[in-house]
Amino acid sequence: MRGMVSLVLGLVLGLAWPVAASALLIDDFATGAGGFVISVGGSNPAPDSETQVGAGILGGERALILTRTAGLGIAATDVSLSENGVYSFTTGAGVTAEGQLSYDGSSGPFDPGGLGGIDVTDGGASTFVRFQVRSDQAATLRITFLSGDIADTLFAEVVVPATSTIGPFQTIDIPFASLMTAGAGANLTSVGAVLVDITGPASLDLQIDQIATVPEPGTLMLLLTGILILAGGRRAAA
Repeated sequence: MRGMVSLVLGLVLGLAWPVAASALLIDDFATGAGGFVISVGGSNPAPDSETQVGAGILGGERALILTRTAGLGIAATDVSLSENGVYSFTTGAGVTAEGQLSYDGSSGPFDPGGLGGIDVTDGGASTFVRFQVRSDQAATLRITFLSGDIADTLFAEVVVPATSTIGPFQTIDIPFASLMTAGAGANLTSVGAVLVDITGPASLDLQIDQIATVPEPGTLMLLLTGILILAGGRRAAA
């Protein structure tokens, strides 16, 4: 019995490590703190941006971009200012805005090939892109992969359900197989840039804790379930 338990635990640890290690981090917002506010007044569209650098960011650099599109109140975006280790997007009463996180490895003008050909599938091990996100109203996230030409992309849009920005983060997994093609598409094994766009209604508060590419959700649990069933069957037979 003890030997069987040890065997199962050994298989669990042996399987869990390579699957966890296969995740490719796009951003965990643990570094590159900063942000800005588009102030009351002026005219629309009102754009602003900021470049941040740090470890744990795909390509070592992220650009925060925010454009107020309606209303003359405040719109704001930041990393680790509203909450440590979190990206925050906020609009005031009657204000709508479009937010963007841009990853191209460059602090200059946007370069659709700036990452130099990163394999976001991690050699085929990762088949989903995962967001850890929460929002006080339904909002839309769009992720776009580029491989050198701004007109040729793979992209997907998902709706973030309304919960709150106080409770736990929701996990939203997007299969690579569901990505839609624009132009000639992009090569996920040779990605030059990644864009994440945020849109939603007025008075929106949305936060992202992490963006990564991951293996198929549930694969590890299915494998472990099979191992435990096998162990249980052998014990019963004994």
